[in-house]
Amino acid sequence: MRKEKKMSKSKARTMALVAVSCLSLVLSASLFAKKPHFPVTMEQARAAALKAVPEGTIKSAELEKEHGKWIYSFDVRNGKELREVWVDPNTGSVLQNDVESPDKEKAEASAEKPHFPVTMEQARAAALKAVPGGTIKSEELEKEHGKWIYSFDIKNGDEIREVWVDPKTGAIFQNEVENATKEKAEAAAEKK
Repeated sequence: MRKEKKMSKSKARTMALVAVSCLSLVLSASLFAKKPHFPVTMEQARAAALKAVPEGTIKSAELEKEHGKWIYSFDVRNGKELREVWVDPNTGSVLQNDVESPDKEKAEASAEKPHFPVTMEQARAAALKAVPGGTIKSEELEKEHGKWIYSFDIKNGDEIREVWVDPKTGAIFQNEVENATKEKAEAAAEKK
């Protein structure tokens, strides 16, 4: 009987260690999956991109990894020209300011997102008004549940708020705290 108790305690310890190890792996994987925070904000990078392309209008903006390094990437339209501008998230310096190739521009134009009465700039202002003191971490015009929306991730203190703005009216129809579970579900849905 004593041997059985000793073995069951040993099994219980082993199972507990396995469970803790699995939980540690899951938590560390979720930490590495998140985009890091940098000294240069999305707003500061946007200003640098617009300075690099005078009279330009930002069509898309995101923090992404390119060639193994994190960058802020902007597509900036200046008249008929579309430029790709990369900004270093650590220094704010412009790393790249190139005209999109005609082939790439044609491909993007054929898949271009529709134009709406509310511009990205107007939507950004509405989103920031909805989260006073917040800082935009990412923004995009995207289709969500079959509807076009302006989507903003806004850092406010220790939380990230996801704000959706209607591109037709400028009305905010979502303003909620992002959480890891919701983020995973959205990422899985996007892959489909």
